[in-house]
Amino acid sequence: MSRARAYNAKFYRELEQTRSSAREILPIVFELLRPASIVDIGCGSGHWLAAAAELGISDFLGVDGEWALKAKLEIPRANFVPHDLRTPLSLNGQFDLAIALEVAEHLAESQARSFIQMLCKLSDQVLFSAAIPGQGGRH
Repeated sequence: MSRARAYNAKFYRELEQTRSSAREILPIVFELLRPASIVDIGCGSGHWLAAAAELGISDFLGVDGEWALKAKLEIPRANFVPHDLRTPLSLNGQFDLAIALEVAEHLAESQARSFIQMLCKLSDQVLFSAAIPGQGGRH
């Protein structure tokens, strides 16, 4: 299945439930780390960033593939950078917090080192999760 077909509008609609998770987890993260700026790599429709905005964060950027534009973005288009995460990403500046949730497992194992290096270059603080072996999902 092609990435465009796997990451279609239906896929991003299924992610809408993630905003409730973000509303539970982000206040804890913010209390500990006090970020003023956030980048979300593999942001999907931007539900985590939308929840961050609800908590007062105005300096944020979401990054995901072009296919995310087919879904309804939950963040302003100006705060979204379309990028295929299978290729190197170069952003100007550093953020107080980098988020990468359930995205790394969508990349080839050979990209693991460069993906983690990219996250560490974007911020000294990273909120990261990835699917465990055998967990269902796409790719």
